[in-house]
Amino acid sequence: MDTSQQYVEMCRKAIELQNEWKPLADDQVYFNNEITIVAFNEQIFTKIRDNLVNKTMKVIWLPRQDQLQDIYPGKEMSVYHYLVDIARFNDEFNTYSLTMENFLLQYVMFKKFKKAWNGKNWVG
Repeated sequence: MDTSQQYVEMCRKAIELQNEWKPLADDQVYFNNEITIVAFNEQIFTKIRDNLVNKTMKVIWLPRQDQLQDIYPGKEMSVYHYLVDIARFNDEFNTYSLTMENFLLQYVMFKKFKKAWNGKNWVG
């Protein structure tokens, strides 16, 4: 799981993705300057509820690789077409050196929301 500061910042600024988040107990989040698992922590659940209602961004969801794979558009594509699409995305955006979470976050944001990471923000 990517826990880098860059990934946290990318997730923080992926507002569209954060707004679609449906919290689960085993989700990883950035909260109070540390990465933790939601797992039945009342304080985190309260902040999640506040976050979803007030959009305060006090809790940042850090989607795992499997979660990102579940939400990418085009899930109905054959494995072959998906792999070709991934390869084209890699070539176009030169994402070969990224972690899987970082890569899949960029892939989902581009495919689903037409936004690309410029190193500081999502732009589209």
